[in-house]
Amino acid sequence: MAAIARESGSPALRWQALRECLSLDTLAGFTVLTEIARSPSDELAPAAGALRSQLVEAHPELDEVVPCPA
Repeated sequence: MAAIARESGSPALRWQALRECLSLDTLAGFTVLTEIARSPSDELAPAAGALRSQLVEAHPELDEVVPCPA
């Protein structure tokens, strides 16, 4: 799932793969989510950044796993 989320391709497919990755393996999913959020050329970056912020707000321990450089 993480590989599909990282690929270029259908945004809908990538977003669904990312969501499933988060539910199956939180660390792997959150790592990919952070990578996508940090990539200004990725069209999913705004949504990924917003989701990352929401998840960190609800679960602050996630920020310690994959810290955001901002």
